[in-house]
Amino acid sequence: MVDFNLNEGGPVINDDYDCLIQQIDILFDTTPGDLIGDIEYGTDYERHLYDLKLTPDVLREHMLDDLRRLDLLGFTPDVSVYLMQGTERDIAIIDVQLRRGSENYSKQYKIS
Repeated sequence: MVDFNLNEGGPVINDDYDCLIQQIDILFDTTPGDLIGDIEYGTDYERHLYDLKLTPDVLREHMLDDLRRLDLLGFTPDVSVYLMQGTERDIAIIDVQLRRGSENYSKQYKIS
C-alpha cells in the first residue's frame, strides 16, 4: 500500500497497476464484518486452510470471484494457488497475474 505520509506529492495514485494492487491488498487484509456499511466486504481465506478436502482449484475460483468484485481498471486477473501441507493447517501461496494489453504483472501473497 502507499503510505501517503511517507511519499512525496499528493495523496493520489495515478498508476492503474498501483491502484489495483492497493485494492487487492485492502481486500485481502479485511475480514468480513470489519467495514461499516458493507459487512460482507473482505476475505477469510484462512478458515479454508483448516479444510482437509481443500483443493487449489476451489480456493482459486473463490479468489477469482472476489477479485472480480473490484474495479479492475481494464486488467484481467488470473490466480494460481499452491498449497503446502502444514501440521495444523495448510499454507497457501497465491500468485495473482494481472494482464491488460501488453502489460503483464504478477504479485504473490502468502496465506497461513
